Amino acid sequence: EQDSFVSQDTSFSQNPSSCLVLDGTTLDNLEVLTNSVDGSELGTLINYLDRCRSPMGRRLLRRWVCRPLFEASAIEDRMDA
Repeated sequence: EQDSFVSQDTSFSQNPSSCLVLDGTTLDNLEVLTNSVDGSELGTLINYLDRCRSPMGRRLLRRWVCRPLFEASAIEDRMDA
């Protein structure tokens, strides 16, 4: 089942209309990837959420966080994966 979900996620990344695109200023202000104190990940959203065991999983998480979905059905599909 996970394999089918990952293939579905590929369509999300190739269809910009299915997700929000957060610009760099927004990501910085919300401290999503780096903090405003020293530029590290300490205390950021990604640092809090990242429990990935592989580099590939970490890249996927970063992509999901930086380009969140806005369609309810797609969000529910992702949560069920």
